[in-house]
Amino acid sequence: MTIVPDLFEWLHSSVKSSAIGHAKSAARTHFGQFVKGAPVDDLDFMKRIEDRRRKPYDMSHQVWSLRPRFLPQYRYFGVFVSQDWFLVCNKQSRNWLNDHPKRWHNELDKALRIWGSFFSSDLPYSGNELCDYISHNARHCDDRW
Repeated sequence: MTIVPDLFEWLHSSVKSSAIGHAKSAARTHFGQFVKGAPVDDLDFMKRIEDRRRKPYDMSHQVWSLRPRFLPQYRYFGVFVSQDWFLVCNKQSRNWLNDHPKRWHNELDKALRIWGSFFSSDLPYSGNELCDYISHNARHCDDRW
């Protein structure tokens, strides 16, 4: 796993709010599960994001959301660089995202812009099954794909 520098800095900076500090700590722990090869799934741990601007809904853009379930909740958006290598690009408050579907699309687009700033001539890694993305310790639970 790789985390873009500004997000890495945010995750490791101290804050006055204990709730935000707890959320950052929980996110680091959540990410650590992936890094250590602990069991993960594609429903609760991380999930492919649907682009609801398209009909039918589409996931071909390859953006995923890491989903730590600690309050306050944040979603961390990113893409796979290759099998077992995930690039975390951006984050957003889950409460803020809930206010309007367009906000999910903004974060999806932002993740792709960040991807493009690092890998301008390449598309994000893609696969047909979860094992194409995560080679071991992954359980497929998301019935959307």
